[in-house]
Amino acid sequence: MVSPDGAHAWYGDRVAPNGGALDVDVTTGYGLEIYSSAAPLKGIYFVFVNYYGSGNSGSDMTVAQVTIITNENTPDEKSETIRVPMRKAGELTLVKTFTMP
Repeated sequence: MVSPDGAHAWYGDRVAPNGGALDVDVTTGYGLEIYSSAAPLKGIYFVFVNYYGSGNSGSDMTVAQVTIITNENTPDEKSETIRVPMRKAGELTLVKTFTMP
């Protein structure tokens, strides 16, 4: 995920400068991976998935499932789950853009 200030976290640098962090990074299988921010900045966020697969044929495909939770543990909590087909290693896919007011 890329935050309004351009910060992002990945397995090699799990804590972003804005305080967001990759809490869980499973590198031995298909996930679960969790990115969270206790005090997200206001602005537009972009959620991407990057297929790190190693399939050998163009017919290999996996599906990423992304759940975005905003305002967690508040009366305004919202949750959305999106499934994204991923067909080849190295494929970067924009899953969702959303705004934190």
